[in-house]
Amino acid sequence: MMPADTAPAWDGRPDKPKRPIYHWLTTDEFAAEPIPVRWQPGLNSWRIGPAQDDNATPEQIVAAGYDYLGPCLMPHEVQHHTRAATAAAWLAAREACFREAHARADFYVTQGAASKVAAAMRV
Repeated sequence: MMPADTAPAWDGRPDKPKRPIYHWLTTDEFAAEPIPVRWQPGLNSWRIGPAQDDNATPEQIVAAGYDYLGPCLMPHEVQHHTRAATAAAWLAAREACFREAHARADFYVTQGAASKVAAAMRV
């Protein structure tokens, strides 16, 4: 893995350039907030305004000082990521519990407690 200071510069294109969706872009300007900008894969450009010809190429976006933050997620994608994170956290906690139980030789007692925790944390 590359250190953050040696990461390659952004080329002005989104992570998945074949999807026509909105992405978060930001600038280094003082107090600038991220803005959603639509990527147009057919034109290989960013839609930066309401008119059909308000487009910018990836090179123009980079030259204007924009950085890429990521795609704008749809509600179902956010829900999926939330559930996946909850499940991963629960599995990590369960694994830590079992490791501790084995270390203390209280496995059977803890296994019963873990099933109660699992029932309480159902997603």
